[in-house]
Amino acid sequence: MTEEFVFRCCMVPLLALADFSRIQIIFLSPLVFGIAHIHHAWEVYVTNGRTMATAKFAIFASIFQFFYTTLFGWYATFLFMRTGHFIPPFFAHIFGNVMGFPVFNMAAYPKKVKKAIILAFLGGLLTFGFSLGPATNPSLYEDVGKSIYWYNANNGSKPQVK
Repeated sequence: MTEEFVFRCCMVPLLALADFSRIQIIFLSPLVFGIAHIHHAWEVYVTNGRTMATAKFAIFASIFQFFYTTLFGWYATFLFMRTGHFIPPFFAHIFGNVMGFPVFNMAAYPKKVKKAIILAFLGGLLTFGFSLGPATNPSLYEDVGKSIYWYNANNGSKPQVK
């Protein structure tokens, strides 16, 4: 979980102080987070026999991992900036590591179970989407006017960093 500390607590403040916009910080800094996971291709290649097929699989797996770690990085950076705290992205990362990537292959399930799983996925996505804003409202975590990360964009004011 040190990567959460490095990528959220170290990179985000530096980018904020360098006058990057909220959107730039949320969407650009996680690209580095995604790139930081590409080394796993070498691990896969070495541990699975160093064949051409293994190399292709390792490259595909790393590209896939780059995309979902970047996607997670967007979410974690948003959480960090919106709440102003390290704990939400830290626990989100732990939860993501424990749960792993969801399995979408439902061929072995009966039709009723497939429908229930699809409804659960959709319900979870809708709940996540509708609760993300209210659950991360900066006023729940700190004084919005003093937040270095989530300043009042309506009047264009930025916090004074001393």
